[in-house]
Amino acid sequence: MHRRMTLRPLAIALALLVLSPLVVAQYGLSNPLIGLKTAPPITKSDIRIIDSILGLDESQRSLTGALYDDFFERYRVEADALEAELTAMIDESIVRQDSSITRAAEDKAEQWDQRRLEWRAEFLTDLKLLLDQQQVELWPKVERELRRHDLIGRGRLAGENVDLIRLVDAHVADWDSNTALVEALDRYADQLDRALRARQRALDDEQTDEFWRTCQDEPYRAKEIYEEVLPTRVRVRDINLETLRAIVKLLSADDAVAVERAFYTEALRSHSPISPIETRIRAASSLPSLSPEQREQIATILQDYEPRRHRTIVGFFDAVAEMEAELLPDRIANAIAQIEHDASGADPRAFRVGDRVPQEVKDALASRLETDLAVWQRVSALLTPDQRTNLPRPNEEIIWFREYLEHEL
Repeated sequence: MHRRMTLRPLAIALALLVLSPLVVAQYGLSNPLIGLKTAPPITKSDIRIIDSILGLDESQRSLTGALYDDFFERYRVEADALEAELTAMIDESIVRQDSSITRAAEDKAEQWDQRRLEWRAEFLTDLKLLLDQQQVELWPKVERELRRHDLIGRGRLAGENVDLIRLVDAHVADWDSNTALVEALDRYADQLDRALRARQRALDDEQTDEFWRTCQDEPYRAKEIYEEVLPTRVRVRDINLETLRAIVKLLSADDAVAVERAFYTEALRSHSPISPIETRIRAASSLPSLSPEQREQIATILQDYEPRRHRTIVGFFDAVAEMEAELLPDRIANAIAQIEHDASGADPRAFRVGDRVPQEVKDALASRLETDLAVWQRVSALLTPDQRTNLPRPNEEIIWFREYLEHEL
């Protein structure tokens, strides 16, 4: 009996050795193409905003347009060549199973960030040659504009990384002919510039590259850092909200709706994914098999849906903004709770912070679900079974869930 029990595991091991495929150790490197910025460092939107600052005349505007077209074409050639080169290097790296080629591609991708800055500097130098003395004296405002473009993306709170000037430029035609709006946005640019520089100083002072290691090793120090930086973030967000409320009063009703909806969509982009129910509703409106009557009825439902959807989004934003201003990220809160548990000798199950998402956030999400479902039921009732089978449904291999209290510093 003892002999049989000893040999059985050995027999299983030998069978596995014979039957199982060879197991090869694996490790991964990040793909240099992911996150590669090939969009031009100066855009048509930037040119329009710079024009609103400097007041280019028709001749200057024509020359600037030609200068930009030449810049864009030359930049595109270099960016496309780099992308093709990196793709070829990754192809070779995979076929040869040689990670050193991927690392070389990573180096080239990192160097590209600096090259993009050089492209922008070259274009701005050429543009400056077209200006008269009075416009040259306004150049610090152009630098302010570029600084905002560079710094705004470090926002982490809902609404902190929205650039209202670019938002207006994208949604309001001929906005620069609205004198009151231009003046309001100029005040906004000045106010936001000061707030962004204050935020950047706070981030630089606190050595934020090491922040999450500090969360693990010195959570009380991490708490201090977080609470020192947080007011600078809240200030940027609040300037955006205050200015949004002011500028919508200067717009036509349609433009005001477009800007406000775009703001909240952008503000919550990293906080809330598009509802799969909303995706289904919108897909239903464009089914090629719809009859004219179905199409008209669904369009009417969507017209009613848009303001209701917007109200749920604003409610969610308000709840998230309050939560972010009051609660520490989970990583810090859990680390502190662990220390306090160790000191107290309490039940080890008691130290976890657990689900701290406030009820107001949960209620806002529930309101969004209720609104989407009510509209979907109306749309679905108009469709045939075959039409419903052609609508998108959740098909992710992994379904990810937001951790609202785990954003970066």
